Amino acid sequence: MGIRNAVLRASVGAGVLSMALSAGAAVTPQNAVLTAAVTPPASIRFGGTASYVVDITNTGPNHATEVALSKIVLPAAPASTGTLKIAGVDGATCDTDANGFVIVDTAGVIQGLDAKGKPTGAKPCPIIADFTNDPGTGATPANVAEVTITVEWAVPTDADGKLVPPVTAACPAANSMGDIAIEISATSTPTTTPVTLPGAAVEVKQWADVAITLAGPSSGKTGDLAKFTHTVTNRGPCPATNVIASFFPNINVSTMLTFDAASATGPCASADPINDAICPLGDIAPGASVTWTYSFKLGNLPESVTQTTIPYEFDAYSFAAGKEPPFSSAKRGVADPDLDNNDANAAGIRIGKEGGGCSSGGPGGLFAVALMAAAVFAARRRRTA
Repeated sequence: MGIRNAVLRASVGAGVLSMALSAGAAVTPQNAVLTAAVTPPASIRFGGTASYVVDITNTGPNHATEVALSKIVLPAAPASTGTLKIAGVDGATCDTDANGFVIVDTAGVIQGLDAKGKPTGAKPCPIIADFTNDPGTGATPANVAEVTITVEWAVPTDADGKLVPPVTAACPAANSMGDIAIEISATSTPTTTPVTLPGAAVEVKQWADVAITLAGPSSGKTGDLAKFTHTVTNRGPCPATNVIASFFPNINVSTMLTFDAASATGPCASADPINDAICPLGDIAPGASVTWTYSFKLGNLPESVTQTTIPYEFDAYSFAAGKEPPFSSAKRGVADPDLDNNDANAAGIRIGKEGGGCSSGGPGGLFAVALMAAAVFAARRRRTA
């Protein structure tokens, strides 16, 4: 009996051990190797966005479980100007703040957010719960999941929400975009899969912020010369190449104002703003300005006209193959009363005579000149490269 009992106890113990091992094997994560192929964007620009497409493949031998995006480690922005932010993730479900950004901590760990948008701790973005290793027979392999990560090159803005590029910033090199490191997590093994989104393949677009001002006298009499000072400034950080100034005179300019070519000064002195329409300014270095003046002789209003506004506008753009700067000036000058799409900040030469709202002594009366003298530039919150 003793021997049989001993054998029985050993047999029962072996069965218990076998059951325990079987139970342990049942909860052990299955092996499912994940790989990733990355398609980087062609380029990124200051104030713009760029999207990386990541195709995740389960190469097996088993299903992967609870696959998620757990980390995004961003590099410094090119030329250390502005910051890079995660503007969105398609193909995974992430918490986002009020501006639509995905928030990460200093280690790149993706954060969950409470109702007020405050981080609550690590919260991976689910991609797929049960990820097969069988490609199937469809046009799109069943064992491939696609995630698109969009990065914004965020920059400072002024009170009006316009971009404010610092003139002192360095002009970024075309290959100055750093690598982005992401991590894919799973409850199968391996539990983490690191992936690099290469920056060297992304062209960093150079840019130049071209701003303009227009200034002149506040009043003048018939026969006087109204002198206008035009200034084009490159606010940086890259050279503004092949800058062209354009003029937009109304037909009344040629009948009521006479361009005085002899008094024109500066690089556009030989260009007639009424007839030539453009003036090439060449290249303008970061922080540098180009200034020129035009004078117009003030003429008489027709007898049938009591008061009118003569539009006189100009703008300047930088044209350069391969640079495509996102900043350039808006037209500035006189508002045309016959148009409904004038810039609210535009101003210009208001001509009136007695009974028309401007003090005068008839056709030879005073010309009221309203002028704009503020530097401005047009920009977008986001631009896709």
